[in-house]
Amino acid sequence: MTNILNAKLFARLHLNGVSGRFLETEVQPDAARLVYGTGALFQFTAAAILKLHGLLCADIVDSGIISVGAFTMSVGLALLIINDARNLTRRFLEFSSM
Repeated sequence: MTNILNAKLFARLHLNGVSGRFLETEVQPDAARLVYGTGALFQFTAAAILKLHGLLCADIVDSGIISVGAFTMSVGLALLIINDARNLTRRFLEFSSM
C-alpha cells in the first residue's frame, strides 16, 4: 500500500505504451463522466443529509430533549463524517480511474 504511486505510474506507462489510443478515446471520457457525476451526486446527497439532520436536531432542541451544545456536537460530527466519506469517495474514484 505504501508503494501504490509507483504501481500506478508503472501501470500508466505500460498501458499508454500498449494501448494509448484506446485509453484516450474510450476510457478517459467515461472515467471523467463517472468522476463528475459521482461528485455531483455526492454533493447533493451530502447537502440533503446535512439539512435534514440540522432540521431534526433543531426540532429536538426546541422540544428540550437535547441542549444546544449537543446540537452543535451532533452537527459537527455529521460534517466530519460527510467530509471523510467525500475523501473516501474521491480516493476511490482516483484509484479506479487510473
